[in-house]
Amino acid sequence: MSCKICGGSYVSTLDFELHLGGDYHKNVVNNPVNGSGGELTPNDLNKLPWKAFRSKNGWWIYSEEAPYLRGAILNGNNVIGGYNYFLYGGNKCTGRSLNKTGCY
Repeated sequence: MSCKICGGSYVSTLDFELHLGGDYHKNVVNNPVNGSGGELTPNDLNKLPWKAFRSKNGWWIYSEEAPYLRGAILNGNNVIGGYNYFLYGGNKCTGRSLNKTGCY
């Protein structure tokens, strides 16, 4: 099942109910409208409130700001539109860096 607000996908009803009952949608204004029919487009991802790493070699957001992206990464979709996406900090944060291989 999918959340119609943020596009997050959930396998169990309990996970979905926990998602709806949490604070996941408090920043919905900052989340991109995923008008691509469930796909993650580079344009949608560029609209997220990315913050630069101190090392200046990438950007990060809290994973709750884009749960649909977290789900995609967990399902093995980690290269989108010229960026590598990854989770860290116990999946609480999502990072992205330029894909230097040129494959996307």
